[in-house]
Amino acid sequence: MLTIQSIRAAIAIGVLFTIITLASLTAAVAIIEPVVSIFTTLAVFWVMWRYYYFPVGTPDAQQLQDAYVRRVARA
Repeated sequence: MLTIQSIRAAIAIGVLFTIITLASLTAAVAIIEPVVSIFTTLAVFWVMWRYYYFPVGTPDAQQLQDAYVRRVARA
């Protein structure tokens, strides 16, 4: 039989579980966020290095190499 006390207890337990769940999710995000940030930073640096600073095997590098070969062949 539902009484006022049992309803209050159920609400209190639900609120408690909600607080615990939100706190654990916040802790999980706080742990995961720096890891994601580090990997994102590394990925950005890798893409910049691979395709901008050291473009070996990319179409831009092939065009540069072809232009260099044509220039040397003309000389």
